[in-house]
Amino acid sequence: MQRQPRVSLRGAAIPLLVLALVVALLGGPSRGAGASSQNTLVPYMGVYSVTVNAFGCASAGNCLAIGAYDFGTGVFIVYAVEMQGRWGNFSPFPNLNTVSPVAGPVEVVCYRASSCTVLLGWMTPGNTIETFVATESAGRWTPPVRLRAPGEADTLGQALWCSPEGQCAAVATSMNARATFAHLYVSQESAGGWSQPHGILPAVLVNPTAGTVVFSCSQPNHCVLAALALRPLGVIAPSIVALDTGGPWGLARRGGASAKGELAVNSVSCSEGGGCVLGGAIMKGTGCSFSRPCANSAVLLAQSGTSGKLQQIDVARYWRGGSSSPAPSSVSSVACTGHDGCYLLVTSPHAPRVTLVQWAAGGLSPVAFPHGSPFTLACANSASTCAVVTLKARQDWLYSLGSGRWSSVASWVNPRHDPYANLVFSSCSGSQGCALLDAQPGVGNASGPGSYVQYHT
Repeated sequence: MQRQPRVSLRGAAIPLLVLALVVALLGGPSRGAGASSQNTLVPYMGVYSVTVNAFGCASAGNCLAIGAYDFGTGVFIVYAVEMQGRWGNFSPFPNLNTVSPVAGPVEVVCYRASSCTVLLGWMTPGNTIETFVATESAGRWTPPVRLRAPGEADTLGQALWCSPEGQCAAVATSMNARATFAHLYVSQESAGGWSQPHGILPAVLVNPTAGTVVFSCSQPNHCVLAALALRPLGVIAPSIVALDTGGPWGLARRGGASAKGELAVNSVSCSEGGGCVLGGAIMKGTGCSFSRPCANSAVLLAQSGTSGKLQQIDVARYWRGGSSSPAPSSVSSVACTGHDGCYLLVTSPHAPRVTLVQWAAGGLSPVAFPHGSPFTLACANSASTCAVVTLKARQDWLYSLGSGRWSSVASWVNPRHDPYANLVFSSCSGSQGCALLDAQPGVGNASGPGSYVQYHT
């Protein structure tokens, strides 16, 4: 699962205006930008701005955007729905009238033809964090369900997964009153009802910060998560990895000739009905900190089917970059497909800093792009449908994978020359492709609304 840009915790400042360029890419080989149509997503209400925090599409022309409406003295959580290719206006989130900053990750996962589930949270007037889930279908919302971990001050939603049929699971961390440590909780959805969060691994303390958990499932009740362990301030924490293989959650067992060293997990992806793959780095050394970093080496952890054991694979062992391209130091993103194995974004201290690599049948095959290096990646977990965005000379380029080939389908100006500024992929689907949101800075309402561009193939 590709982690999306996060909203800060307590006291977060919301930008005054964000113009959203949303590119939705349908599956299959691309015929280029000439086959596009354009809609409009208005990023403000009246004279005040909306910052879009999460976005997803259930099908072509049926999408959902969640944002924060900053009206100067407070913030509302708002949403906009696109139905049959037409965006509605932003509106306050139904049945949630609290005015407060958005707290923690905001997740949108879409499925079926027109349904999306949302995980979100905010700060209450009593300075505690509450987390809710709700489902939108064709513009109609189910009543929000509060996920409340028992016996703790705050419950912070961290990650959300849903099957193509709409059965979902969410991970939350519950913090003590001083927010110095957290426990892990999981909540399951079935037949439209959510269970209250139940604790897993009660003896394990994790970092309470938002965005420190990655989570995915191959099917309901067969899931994997990684969370940052608790460490003293300033010390880079390793990850703990836990598996649900149809029974109680348990810590994963690592196998392989090099199954040692402190592990830092950045991403996880599961194939539908198959196993899961985690990507990250082995920290070579102890007590690593930002002022004293360790020399890391990129690593994969692969699960076979629903096994409770993960095979540790050193990327350097399969790297064929030669002396001009040393082995990467970390796997920053993993996206597995139903047919082509997994695609990885690997980072290196040497140029090019980020490389896309296909990993299949135990081998690594780098993928080169003519327009710069990739910086974001998404794939469908049930089909060979992927998308990548690269950046070169202040220009973003969108590539799609169809029929085994990567093709350039769109490009647009990146005024800040910052590849990570407000760029969000939603989950890809085998039939509908991938969706992309790119928020551009604006100056007042005179700059006009952003545009939603949909590419038909």
